Amino acid sequence: MNWLWGSKYTPIGLDIGTDTIKLVQLELSGPRPRVVALAQRRMPELDEEADEPQRSEQLKQAVAALLSESGVRGRQVTLCMNGTQVFVQNLRVPAGAEEQLEGIVQTEAEQRLPGEFGEVEIRHLLAGEVRGTQHGGEPVELKHEVIMLACRRRDIDSLIALAERLRLKPQGLDVPQCALARVVTSTMRRKSDEHQCLLILDLGASGTNVIVTRGQSVLMIKPLPIGGRLIDRQVAKRLDLSLPDAAALRQQCQDQPDQIEDELLRVVDETVRAHMEALGREVIRCVRYHSVTFRGSRIAKALLFGGEANQAVAGILARRIGITCELGDPFVGLELSDELRRRVRLRRVGMWAVVLGLCTKARRVAA
Repeated sequence: MNWLWGSKYTPIGLDIGTDTIKLVQLELSGPRPRVVALAQRRMPELDEEADEPQRSEQLKQAVAALLSESGVRGRQVTLCMNGTQVFVQNLRVPAGAEEQLEGIVQTEAEQRLPGEFGEVEIRHLLAGEVRGTQHGGEPVELKHEVIMLACRRRDIDSLIALAERLRLKPQGLDVPQCALARVVTSTMRRKSDEHQCLLILDLGASGTNVIVTRGQSVLMIKPLPIGGRLIDRQVAKRLDLSLPDAAALRQQCQDQPDQIEDELLRVVDETVRAHMEALGREVIRCVRYHSVTFRGSRIAKALLFGGEANQAVAGILARRIGITCELGDPFVGLELSDELRRRVRLRRVGMWAVVLGLCTKARRVAA
């Protein structure tokens, strides 16, 4: 993997998620990119009674502290929208309409976006050509599968304003689904990888992103509202706990199960399994949509990323969807010091995938 940049260092990748704030920076002067800054901290408990300027100031202080302790170089940054702020829709448009594609996507967005969405910024990905069949087996019109991505303008402006208040210099803005796909596809350089289809699952706090790629192309993106927060709420309800206490219990059940009472372990395990079974059913629908849309394109395996990805979850999903599920490692091909490697291993490796994708957004050149 070779990179061409105007600087020795990439812009800082900054991901302000639902539960955590993460940043990463790479150095590009050696034979392989090297991680020189990597840090994360929990999102601050924002005062629900505080007004927007006060909440913004709390968030600013948290990000400023993370920047200070991380040892980043420079002030250039690539930002990421929170997954809950991104509206995703797969569309079909007639083939040959490439010149009008932007207008078509804009019209579709006006029809499909919720009325309260407000002023938006819209982008699209061209997934590929598709051709359906009529009931008699005759082929129908060739069309393009398009992925529409929309974000509220006020959310974008708020994120950029936060960066500028921190004296950062935004160089790019991304969505988590594209950042994650970039990390995975950047390692696919062999000829045999060109047609390999992967199912990528990003299991986070607010939900799960389902992404299907083929070679370097993104074929499908589907956000699902099943994530860690939903599981924590159910655990809290069953055990009559506060949400923070339920989240802490679930974490302890994963890290130190021998120190938890059997009944508590049973409740947490049942709750996690029920939600992963539900997630599996939704993923199966996504796989079916892909197989019908892109005929003959078979998914080779699933890669799991995100803070909720672990071996137990991979096992449950593999049995439910009938596809081999592996935990993804976004640090493949990167150099890390022993200290940073130790820090990465303290938590789930997959949680760093999106923020690493932000580092490599601009001016990437593959060998």
